[in-house]
Amino acid sequence: MPRSSSRAGREPRVPPEKVRTTVAEVAPAAPAPGAPAPEAGEAALRALWTAWFSIDPRAAVADAVAAAAEALRHDQGDEAAWYALLRGREMLGDHGPVSAGPEQHRSLVEAVEAVSRRLDWSARLAAVHARLDGSAASARSALQVNPGYPPAQVALGRALLREGLPQAARSLLEDVREPERVQGGAAALARARLETGDPGKALIAAARETNAPGLCGLEPAIHDPTLVSELDEIRGLARLALGATDAGVRSLLRAAAAGSAGARKALTGQAERDDIRRALGRLARDSGLAPEARELAAALAG
Repeated sequence: MPRSSSRAGREPRVPPEKVRTTVAEVAPAAPAPGAPAPEAGEAALRALWTAWFSIDPRAAVADAVAAAAEALRHDQGDEAAWYALLRGREMLGDHGPVSAGPEQHRSLVEAVEAVSRRLDWSARLAAVHARLDGSAASARSALQVNPGYPPAQVALGRALLREGLPQAARSLLEDVREPERVQGGAAALARARLETGDPGKALIAAARETNAPGLCGLEPAIHDPTLVSELDEIRGLARLALGATDAGVRSLLRAAAAGSAGARKALTGQAERDDIRRALGRLARDSGLAPEARELAAALAG
């Protein structure tokens, strides 16, 4: 719609000298020599967001973490830098000591606990703390910061699953909007459905998991191989429950070969069943499976 030419539709005219005064009043002070620009934390966080489509995502995350640590040498209150540092370390699976400027922490969990307590208004730091701590209490604290923040909701759902409360977990996770936008969110929903006796809907939820949702995600993420094995475990158990023996055993073999203790336990516990043993024997000769999975199938088939 064309802008009105009436006096009421025009912006008031400001004298040039007043404009200069106004800009001078709000302009930030120049950073100290050698200090990063005030937006250094945001730049590190942007680098973390785009790491998922880098040629070497892990190296890109490591670079973003280093940039965030450098920013924190000069500004310990930079929430974006802290989030980039702590989320980046979580993405890398690096839970060792954390050093950022004068701050020294013995572990990633200790660091994120201290920072999230100090920046207690940050929902995203609280969600990282909830995931790393793993307790329902930490997840509930994160939800107090922002009750509608999906990463915190997923963290609580996973904590409830670990505590053996699948129905409570499912009630929560079914209400998470677009769980596939949280890395592991749809997988958590799939497990909750599986553990409450709904294997068909568990497979539907597992199909929604994006693992590294990229710029559609609610947090930065790169591909997580442990999530792949978790999904194979869930799919395997769900397919067995639905009577798809070969498909279920195949998924469990893939998961077990990738390190899933739950998948190995399920296979070992059911290897005495005739249909499972026959499936294991067939899959031991299946060239479509990785050698480690075939070897496991042969060993379990006897």
